[in-house]
Amino acid sequence: MKKNSLIKSFFFFFVILLIAVSSRAEPRELIILTTSDLHGQLEPFAAEKDNGTSNAGGITRIASVVKTIKKLNKQKTVLFSSGDSLTGKYFLRFKGEAIFSAMSLLGIDSATLGNHEFDRGVEALSNALKYCSFPIVESNLETIDNSSLKNSFERFKIINRNGIKIGVIGLMTPDLSFISNAGNNVAVDPDIAGSAVNMIRSLKQKESPDLIVALTHLGLEEDIKLAGQVPEIDLICGGHSHDLMEKEKETVINHADGRKTIITHAGARGEYLGLLSMVVEKGNIISHLWEPIRVTSKIRQDKKALDLITSYNKDLPEGKVLTILKKALDCRGETLRTREAAAGNMIADIIREHFNVDVAFQNSGGIRGERIIPPGNITTEDIDTMLPFENQISILSLKGYEIKQILEQSVSFLPLEYGGFLQVSGLRFDVDTNKNSFKIKKDKTTGELKIINKGKRVSNIKILDPNRGYEPLISERSYKVAINSFLASGGDKYFIFKNQKKMSTYITLRSIVENRLNSLSSLSLTKENRIRYR
Repeated sequence: MKKNSLIKSFFFFFVILLIAVSSRAEPRELIILTTSDLHGQLEPFAAEKDNGTSNAGGITRIASVVKTIKKLNKQKTVLFSSGDSLTGKYFLRFKGEAIFSAMSLLGIDSATLGNHEFDRGVEALSNALKYCSFPIVESNLETIDNSSLKNSFERFKIINRNGIKIGVIGLMTPDLSFISNAGNNVAVDPDIAGSAVNMIRSLKQKESPDLIVALTHLGLEEDIKLAGQVPEIDLICGGHSHDLMEKEKETVINHADGRKTIITHAGARGEYLGLLSMVVEKGNIISHLWEPIRVTSKIRQDKKALDLITSYNKDLPEGKVLTILKKALDCRGETLRTREAAAGNMIADIIREHFNVDVAFQNSGGIRGERIIPPGNITTEDIDTMLPFENQISILSLKGYEIKQILEQSVSFLPLEYGGFLQVSGLRFDVDTNKNSFKIKKDKTTGELKIINKGKRVSNIKILDPNRGYEPLISERSYKVAINSFLASGGDKYFIFKNQKKMSTYITLRSIVENRLNSLSSLSLTKENRIRYR
């Protein structure tokens, strides 16, 4: 009797095993939805499209699209986010509550963080995460034992959809300490590929997933490197570089064993929702289609999300008109991060004149908005969007040769966009991108940044004199310089600023810009050939 019962049990187990194996072996559909670099853009905004502007984005419409897709594809849909959500007016006012509460309504299955989540330090992020209902996956980021972020992240995540077992890892940019205010409470392993390989090995031993998905905040260039180094990754959902891959323009890396890694990026600010449809068989993606959805005004708003946003809008301060713009003001990253821009001139001039210094620098990555502000009223809301970070101004003294080195670093990435490209006031100079560029690397022993090539791109540097003329920069002369607190802390790898003795004014950049504009009846801004290309 016992023998027959035992045989029946084994037979039953064997049948179940066969069913499980066969179900995972047959072709199955999966839909991956992705978003990244939301930057607190909960409301629709004017976005450029086909040589014009149109209303796009908005969490209420994103929620509607997600809900519709999930309804039509039950148990087949997964939603991911790749970081940089906590900026903008909703973050300034509600410290993460509004943004994470709104994102939680979307039903995100897993997310990784971006560098901007750390802009106000780990305590602010820890408090913001109280309103986040979805799991955060960080596979190459460690927190110290007494950090308020301890146990806030998962090393990996398993998601089951339509009989497919998905293993999710999350990867943060190793530049975190240079481009945010993470402090000493967190550490990012600079070996991105090594971290991924170790985590995937552990994941496969414990869970045996069918697919490996990496949610990354590295940028497209680093994602491509990662895919080439770690063929075990089936899909990379990336962020950080704000790249939009249009329909069927995803990147596919083919590997020697016949497998492939698909890389997708869905732009920024919620203008698009990434959509990747795929068919999976025996742990391989046998077909796929990438077709991001543009979130337009034609999409109805989700009522629950609309009610939530409306409730927060009631507590937002009303925008105040500061002055009147006579000409449009370009606040797009493609302009600010590659050349002199009128918006950058305005901000740098206000800093220099307010603190009566010789030179002012403003990193272009600290000027946001991704739009052209049209002629007409410019408001406090416009400035809050343009300057979303709580930067204060610091004053320091630099020798002429140090200013030359800083300018070489500023133009070192050209012609590529670079958040560390500096908008300047009080000087002008020439740039030749055909010449050797400035290069630094981290010392493996000390961890300090060191110059390995001083660069030869910058020449003919001249300083504004008291009579509004220009005189040559003198290498050994000391000049009074004003910078924001991000640069002062060594942000964007400006270690020359970090290593100098500085005086903090404790005055925010946003406040002096708003005060200056409020004192003007109108404003007409132009470029002045401060940065000239040869």
